[in-house]
Amino acid sequence: MKQAMAAAIVISALAACSTTQYPIDSQRSIAQVTVKSITPTPGADLNERSTIRAQIEYTITPFDPGAEYYLAPLFDSTEGLGHTFNELERFTDGVRLTGASSALPFSYSVARELQSPRLARPIRVSFYVIVRTASHKSLVIGKTREMMFGPAR
Repeated sequence: MKQAMAAAIVISALAACSTTQYPIDSQRSIAQVTVKSITPTPGADLNERSTIRAQIEYTITPFDPGAEYYLAPLFDSTEGLGHTFNELERFTDGVRLTGASSALPFSYSVARELQSPRLARPIRVSFYVIVRTASHKSLVIGKTREMMFGPAR
């Protein structure tokens, strides 16, 4: 009995220290996201007139038709490793994903990001699949590989 109680205390303590972002009793979605083609080509210089055009393929497993999934580009920030941003007003301004998998064209003007002092150089961008978890809250469930572009000026 004491061993069972001690094991329960250890399990509770470990669960309390956990950094998981998902409810333990829920089944979370995972997205596989791939850039099939992109222009300008990685390495090219970008300017305020540049628009990134990409063909993106994604698969969300398991797909919950009641959830809200979005695709958006995120750029590396000067705030340091792991910090990203874009100039969308809300994450819901990204492209809404309505199916479990698809290949879709994506177009995004980078003018506002290039004007931002937060944009790290060289320019690095990845496309993220995000799911809304609550009002004004979201969770990244997948992303593409990072692509790097040249200076803006």
